[in-house]
Amino acid sequence: MTIDRPHLDLTVVIPHFNHGTLIGRAVASVLSQSALPQRILIVDDASTDGSFDVLHRLEAEPPIVEVIQHEERLGVNGNANKGLALCRTEYVTFMGADDIMNPGLYETAVGCLNDASEANACCTDSKWIDEDGNTLPQPASVTVLTQPGYVSPARVFKLMEYYGPFLVGGGCVFRTIPFQQEGGLSADLGPYADSYVLQRMAAKSGVCYIPQRLYTWQRSTKGYAISTAANAASLAALYETVKSRMATEDEGLFPDSFMQRHDARWRFDVTRAAIQASPRALDIASRMAPRGPSGWLFNIAAAFLPRRIAIQAAFILLRPADLIFAIRRRLTEQALI
Repeated sequence: MTIDRPHLDLTVVIPHFNHGTLIGRAVASVLSQSALPQRILIVDDASTDGSFDVLHRLEAEPPIVEVIQHEERLGVNGNANKGLALCRTEYVTFMGADDIMNPGLYETAVGCLNDASEANACCTDSKWIDEDGNTLPQPASVTVLTQPGYVSPARVFKLMEYYGPFLVGGGCVFRTIPFQQEGGLSADLGPYADSYVLQRMAAKSGVCYIPQRLYTWQRSTKGYAISTAANAASLAALYETVKSRMATEDEGLFPDSFMQRHDARWRFDVTRAAIQASPRALDIASRMAPRGPSGWLFNIAAAFLPRRIAIQAAFILLRPADLIFAIRRRLTEQALI
């Protein structure tokens, strides 16, 4: 198949495991872009769903599609890093095998990075869908820019201090060599690895940002990120890993004010997962409790109040600095937390 469209100096890496029914949709969304990558690299992590025929059929059609198959599982991040190691283009991006790239993403992102030589990554807003393709309530957009462009490190972290970590790895286009120099995706950071490396790069050199929803994330309850976020023990362990990383090898990289809000948000996320568990994981929730008298109120609320009210109480006690902003979002019918 010959595709008569301009090609960008870009590799799309698609880590794949047991998504034979959806990988074709992901590849089709890449091939529908106004400017195409040099290469679509599907890295299969020893799938067991019989998807090999699907993968090889995809590889046999457009010449830019290539499939790499592993006989033993490497995990999501290890599998993605294998693709990263094989990347020889100036730019690289990753996408889930069940996700969709919306039209214009690659051309816009590469154009931004070509214009802003100091930035090593360009990210975009995302659209959320469920497993049936239905549109979910969307994350609130952050007023960063009105047009695609560059955002300085200081501006990035002021925005994240207020809005939360709006920089997410889905749909992000990276300069390949700086991303490789960051060490790729750390296995111990799980589904947070792409966002964390993006935040590291933004702290060092700023980031380009596209104020449009050009990446569609299928939020599956069985997906890597959602299943981790719903498991209080897993999320608590990830929180401790992130906290340790920021305090040791990345000490001094992130502004103190951002670190404080970042920590409060993590502790709340862990608490929410602990309260939503059946039975409630009160031992995990108690480790997130604030110090002083409010800690007693926190533990009582987590143990005895109805779940929804307990979560709201935890929000007030753990994230008081975010309270006004959260109320404003609720009043505008956007996502609260």
